[in-house]
Amino acid sequence: MTSLKIVAMGLMTLSYSLGYSSTLFYLENAGQKCLAKTLELPQKSEKSILTISGPCPLNVIWDTENSVFYYSMEDGQVASHSYAKSPDIIKKLGAIPGESFELWLDNKTGKLMAATMMDVKDQNVTKVVKKDKTIYTYLFEGKKYVTDDLNPWGMPKMALLLELRDNKWKRLEIKPTNSEAGDTLGLAALQSYVNKQVSGIDMNKLLNVSVCNQDEDCSTESPIAKKVLGKQADGFGQLKTKFATVFYFPLLEGDTIHPSSPVIFCKDKCEKPLKFKEIKETQISLVLDDEYVMIGTEYTNGNPYIYNAKTGALILNLPKAEYAVWLSEIKE
Repeated sequence: MTSLKIVAMGLMTLSYSLGYSSTLFYLENAGQKCLAKTLELPQKSEKSILTISGPCPLNVIWDTENSVFYYSMEDGQVASHSYAKSPDIIKKLGAIPGESFELWLDNKTGKLMAATMMDVKDQNVTKVVKKDKTIYTYLFEGKKYVTDDLNPWGMPKMALLLELRDNKWKRLEIKPTNSEAGDTLGLAALQSYVNKQVSGIDMNKLLNVSVCNQDEDCSTESPIAKKVLGKQADGFGQLKTKFATVFYFPLLEGDTIHPSSPVIFCKDKCEKPLKFKEIKETQISLVLDDEYVMIGTEYTNGNPYIYNAKTGALILNLPKAEYAVWLSEIKE
């Protein structure tokens, strides 16, 4: 999964002081550049915050308090852009090794942090079974690392915790882990990563507030869902709103549950079901924010459609948006 991260300090002020009920933040593909924008509803007031040369970045940290964007390129290079003070100057901060890395600003030190994973060759992995435990030993850069905290599947990796110091990434923690399969440890092998305290809220959390990605169960045995969706599905899902309306959708089962199309909007007993014909993706996300529901591509909320949660009316579509989140999901 391509990841995008945003750490937004002061976004509560940005989102609510203007009196808007919902604020959307998104990155728009504009050909040879990427536009970072906000959109306030119900006014549909759009604001362009920053223009980034090249494709939309893989990781973004938005420090609204200091008017700075931090972001990474496809080659792992991290850059900063003080869009208020020096709008035309991009400062390179050094490349991050490995893959699937995440960025954040430490809440206490204000330092830019990163967690990343690097490959470990199969021939450099040994395992010994002792009673009910399997002990793994990884040989990485000439040193041995031992763990018994891994599932017996996934690809071997080393997880690294990094801190930016004088434009260089300093290693603070390194642990053996595994990835590229369901229920693997990944970056969670880093205790400092698990317990990190960030300035603001990161984008991954906002991208994962969609229905079925939360702790509560989104599945339903509602006869109405079965009636309006038919029987050709692994299961049925629902998203309920404060207006006593429901968004029904089929579920696809794999390593995890995936909402899918079609999406049916219902009031009361659903005597007049409304099918959103424009939603055709196999795997989708549905994110509720007060009076609106955003439906987009799973994991990224790309190409989002925004609907009125009370009436089911289509408000707008952002076809060029590659990532989108509700800023009003942020809780201090």
